[in-house]
Amino acid sequence: MKKLLLTWLFVWLIFTPVSTQAEERTQGKITRLPQLMDCGTTKTIGERIAALGQIPFLKSEASMQIPTPRGQDVKILFGEEFIRENNVLVSLININSPLTFDSIMMGAMEEFVFSNQACIISPFIVGGAMSPVSVAGTLVQVLAEVLSGVAYSQLLNPGAPVIFGAFVASIDMNSGATTFGTPDASKILYGAGQLARRMGLPFRSGGALCGSKLPDSQAAYESANTLQAALLGGVNFMLHSCGWLEGG
Repeated sequence: MKKLLLTWLFVWLIFTPVSTQAEERTQGKITRLPQLMDCGTTKTIGERIAALGQIPFLKSEASMQIPTPRGQDVKILFGEEFIRENNVLVSLININSPLTFDSIMMGAMEEFVFSNQACIISPFIVGGAMSPVSVAGTLVQVLAEVLSGVAYSQLLNPGAPVIFGAFVASIDMNSGATTFGTPDASKILYGAGQLARRMGLPFRSGGALCGSKLPDSQAAYESANTLQAALLGGVNFMLHSCGWLEGG
């Protein structure tokens, strides 16, 4: 019965028409990101470099002491009036899966949303440990967590720009360590990309991820697999594209 209900919920979420109160206003602010970072683009390298000047700076939140969009440093750099009308910063808001926003992430999201700056609402999930072990079950959890963050941001500031994020890895059942480049994680990335496009949101995921301790053949094939999944999944915003070792 649980599997039947889970499957029904997943199908309903995908095929139910999506509409938001501030849809038109939101679209005007977030449609530039997929255009600038489209994985399937035919732009020349020069055009891509020129486009980078229009992409906001990324800021990861680890402490509330980090300068905020309303701080003096940002105002000096960009100008207060320019900040009100443009996205100059984008912050990664990680959800503490399952279904938990901690105080730092929630506070950072509120600060960015009130300042009209972009947030990447992104669950951090190790499948089987922090979510159901199945692909469909994990996708339902990803969607529920992202939608809760998106809905909250729109309640605070209708039309605040948001990016649909998904970071999902599998787990080694012997050691409990995260693994990368696996088929299940790729399938979840593909599904999350479809959900993001269903809602008309830019999609963040992927990267040259691996669990190897050295830049060796294991690092090469795991990184290649995760990069290929991001390409095929239509990722618009990729963190860790230069890679990492030892699972980050």
